[in-house]
Amino acid sequence: MAAGAAAVGFIDAFKSVAFETYRFPASGRLEQRWLGRPIHFRMPIIGQTATEQAKLPTAWWVLAGQTEVVERLTLHGIRFEVIPRPRTLTLDHVRILDPKLKLTSEGRIPVEARLVHEDRTTTLPAGTLRVPSDQPLDLLAAVLLEPKVRIRCLHGASSMLRCSRGRASRILFSRQWQTGFWNKMSR
Repeated sequence: MAAGAAAVGFIDAFKSVAFETYRFPASGRLEQRWLGRPIHFRMPIIGQTATEQAKLPTAWWVLAGQTEVVERLTLHGIRFEVIPRPRTLTLDHVRILDPKLKLTSEGRIPVEARLVHEDRTTTLPAGTLRVPSDQPLDLLAAVLLEPKVRIRCLHGASSMLRCSRGRASRILFSRQWQTGFWNKMSR
């Protein structure tokens, strides 16, 4: 940590690559040599200011058949469960209205849209994913799944997120929009 800098938080079990430091003979400076093996450590968060505020739901629901979403969640180590049979719940549905794609900038696709929240009773099919927000990678899950943050990330804002816990669960966008967002983010 920099002298005088205080951590504002920590990321437990941060995934990284092992390295060692050594003095480089030509310059006399300390250099890092990457060892190529995975490690986990407690990473301090220093000097970050929240750019986004969101109230995290109890869980996000991803409709069955979203294989690319499952692959991304698995790749990042985000916990989820697959419901074995249909379940009827009242959920906060988020609709995207008036989306407008802007010109690509620095590999990102800016989007302007309005988000509308609606409480609706929905029967979720077997195979639907439940992604709880109460997990070690909750902020990463929020960046990937929270609609307000997703729109901002596509727009190019860095996502230091300040969150509080909510009671509702959110169902993700319609299948067409969810697939569209994941495809655009993977480019």
